[in-house]
Order: sequence, then structure tokens, then C-alpha cells
Amino acid sequence: MKLFRRIPDALAKMATDLNALRRGLALLFAAAPLTALCYTGFIVTDGLAPVLQVWLLKLVVDALVQTPARPSQAMLYVSIYAITLIIPGLQQATEGMLISSLQRQAAAAIDQQVMQAATKLVDLQKVESPGFQDEARLLQEALQPLYWTWVRIRNGCRMAIALLGLLFLLGQLQPLLPLLLLLAGIPHMLAERRNRRAEWKSMADRSRPAREMAMYVGLLTEPATAKEIRVFGLGDFFLGRFRARAEQALRELTHIRLTQIRYSLLCGTLYILVLGGGFWYVAAQTAAGRLTPGDIALYLNAIIQAQGRLVIVAAVGGELYSSILWIRRLFAFVDQAQPAIPLASPGQNAPDVPATGIQLQQVSFSYSDKAAPVLQEIDALLPAGKLTALVGANGAGKSTLVKLLTRLYDPASGIILLDGQDLRAYQLASLRSQIGTVPQDFTRFSLSLRENISIGSLASKQQPLSVEEAARCSGADEVARKLADSYDTQLTRLFEGGSELSGGEWQKIALARSFIRQAPCSSSTSPAPPWMRMPNTSSSSASKPWPKARPRS
Repeated sequence: MKLFRRIPDALAKMATDLNALRRGLALLFAAAPLTALCYTGFIVTDGLAPVLQVWLLKLVVDALVQTPARPSQAMLYVSIYAITLIIPGLQQATEGMLISSLQRQAAAAIDQQVMQAATKLVDLQKVESPGFQDEARLLQEALQPLYWTWVRIRNGCRMAIALLGLLFLLGQLQPLLPLLLLLAGIPHMLAERRNRRAEWKSMADRSRPAREMAMYVGLLTEPATAKEIRVFGLGDFFLGRFRARAEQALRELTHIRLTQIRYSLLCGTLYILVLGGGFWYVAAQTAAGRLTPGDIALYLNAIIQAQGRLVIVAAVGGELYSSILWIRRLFAFVDQAQPAIPLASPGQNAPDVPATGIQLQQVSFSYSDKAAPVLQEIDALLPAGKLTALVGANGAGKSTLVKLLTRLYDPASGIILLDGQDLRAYQLASLRSQIGTVPQDFTRFSLSLRENISIGSLASKQQPLSVEEAARCSGADEVARKLADSYDTQLTRLFEGGSELSGGEWQKIALARSFIRQAPCSSSTSPAPPWMRMPNTSSSSASKPWPKARPRS
């Protein structure tokens, strides 16, 4: 009864797997339809060639041993046999180029799917969660197996086509032979599926430890952490932690491998019994005169090739099942990439120039249900046209407030108004285009200096400043003058020839990126640089003017 109760669940899982494979194949075919079609033709040709060879060999033997012998007919079969050997050889060179092209295009298509999904996450609720980071790391590991899906499909289909043809030939000798061989192969297929799922689950369960291991490697090799690691002598400390995690992963992998060996020995025993029994039957039938010498040649050729291909089909089936698991994870990531904040549809356009400003009414917020509140029942008014300074100790919630103003998060309770209208009523892109911000952990893009500044205006609805003007306002023009290619200098050392800057210089570039968009509302959670003076303080010749083209809130 238990077995029957499991059937609906098994069928549902099979349907889910087939649907994932269908979506994966559709994605791969859409990336390169003509190349995929040619490649499919090669798969069919390669799969049928071994079957034709076995049948031709039988015909050759029968033509030579029958009375009278027919050598001319045998030579015709031999010639066709030679052609079946030449064609796959000719295909190999072209096939290598096709699979290389398919892999590159599949990689681009999969990466594009991941990037498109990431752009849908317009808020930070998922992005900043540890679970999302684990999922993203797993997805990065999934990309490589997904790129090889074409190879696995090729190997699986080629072997399956050949196997079906060989089983058909064996069935001409005795219908039970292919059935027994298939029954002997089922435990192997199930074992491969079980092992692949165990490997996949082990990798998924080790997501956080694996991310820790990657962090330890990065700490010891990345320039940003090199100074403190060496000054404080932390190399051995992190190396020890890496080894502990690696040993744990190795123990789990060893357990999986030992299980695989046990299953392989069991499956090998079944194969030996079936092959031996089949050979005894064919020999007995030949001795009784019921089968010809050509039939013996067919059996020996077909049974050895069929058994070998059955083993490969089981192994490739396990690999393909692994790909299906990763494809499911990919599409789960894509399908679940939805913002956690509500989006107004169609939503109002944010005002070009705020009339009254921004008002917070009883705003409270915490990053999770278990975390302590960061903001609690905050009331505040940020008047339009004025510069408002928010002062507080570290951890007081200044950066969090900016995240709420830009709707990277929404308040847990309370409301934020812009010109008397709830922020959630505005179209998100329109609202953010009216805000310039410099976060405390601003990004250091591996782009040229010009691009590092100009990308701030890409989503702006206003007439932006020029790069040079924005740089003068922030002090980044001084940075440009020191660089070899001025604004066209590649920044960071991620790529050859790039230049690294100091933290203060990067801050000036981040400010220029905010200034260039001419947004009516500007915010910064970074400490004020030395050249930027607060109102009512003495200024110096190095001070830079805040852009005055528009009123700001």
C-alpha cells in the first residue's frame, strides 16, 4: 500500500523535473536555434551509427558463411560499414565547434536570466538576507553544470538511441534478452539518481560553510584585507578555519563516494549474470542449429555494446538529473525574484521640485522580526529648499533612514510623505530619479573615472550636469588631474592598467555621481570630507560649492 501511495508523489516529481528540463532546453534552443538544430542532427546520426554497424557485421558474416558464399554482397556491406565509421569522424571537428558555440551562448543566456532576475529585486529585503547570499553562491556554482547541459544531453541521447537500436536487434534473437538487460540496468539508474541527489543536497547544505571557505580565501588574497591580515598575523588563524571546513566537506564527500562504490558493485554483479545467461542461451541455440554464426556475431557485438551503453546511459542520466536539479534552482530563483515592497501601478510621478518636503510620521523599522528596532516612532520634517543635517551616534539609524527615503525598505509602521503624498503612491523609478544619494558603503566601480561619475545620470529625469561640472562640485576634478588619462583612466586594479584611489578620493567620485543627476532631493550618510564645510562654519579656498541649479530637500 505504501508503494501505491507514493506513486502520485513520484509522478508529480517527474512532471516537475520534465517541466524544468523543458524550460532549460527552451532557454538553450532560444540562445542559438540553428546551431542547436544542427547539433541535434549530429546526435541522431551518432546514435544510429553503432546500431547500423552491428547489423552490417551480421550481414557480412552471413554473406561469407552461407553456401554459396556471396563475396560481392559482403564487400558492399563492408563499404557501407566503412562509411558509418567515416561520417562520425568527419562530424567530430564540426561538432567540437558547435558545442563550444552552444556552451558560450548558453552561458550568456543563463547569465542574462540571472541578471534580469536580480534587476527585479528593486529593494534590499532579500538582497541583504544571509539566505539570499547562500542562494546566490549556490547559483554561481550551478552555472558551470548548466553550461555543460548540452554535452550531457548529447551523450545521453546518443547513447539512448544506440541502446534502443541494439536492444531491438537483441530482441530478434530472444525477446527476453533486452528486457532482462533493462531490468538489470534499472538499479544502476536509480542508484545514479540517488547519488546525484545526495551530492546536490550535500552541496546545498554546505552553502554557508562553502561561503565561509570562499571568504577565508578572499581574506588572504584580496588587496583590501592584505594589510590587516599581515600586520595582525591572521594568516594561520584563517587557514586553520579553512582547513576545518574543508575536512568536514571531505568527510561528507567520502561517505557519498563509498555509497556509490557499494551500488556499483551490486549493479556490476547483475550485469554479469544477465550477460552470462544470454551468452549461454545464444550458444545453445546455435548448437541446436536455430541461430546462424552471424547471429552469434550480432549477439556478442550487440550485448557488449548495449551493456556498455546502458552503464553510460545510467551515468549520464544521473548527470542530467543533476543538471535538472540545478535548472530547477535557477528557475526558482528567477520566478521568485519579486520585490518585497509593494509597487504602485501605474503610480504617480514624483514632483520635479518638492513644494513642502519630506515628512516622517510615527516611523518605526527593524531589519527582521527578531532584531531590535532601529527606528521607533520617528516624527520629522525635512523642509524643501533647505539642507537638513541628521546627527546621531553610530547605529542610531541614519543610514537606515536614507534606505527608507529611497524605498530600499518600507517602514514596519508609520508613513513617509513627499509633498503630503505617501512615498508608496509614487512610481518607484520616478521617485528614485528625483533623489541623489551617497551611501556610507558607496560602490567603487571598475570603470573609467568618467563612467564612474556619468552612470549617476542614467536614470535621471532631469537635465544632468556635465561630468566635469559634477567633478568640480565634489572635488573629483583634483583626482582627474592626477591620473594619467584624466577622466578616461580605468579605476581599481581589477583589470590590468587600472589605478587605485584612496578612500577620500573615492568619496569625491561618489559625491560627483550623486551631483550629476541634478536631483531635487539629495542625501548622504558618508562622513563629510574635509573640504565640505557645514553651514555657519568658516570656509577655505579648497571648499567646493554644492550644485545650486535646483532647490533641494
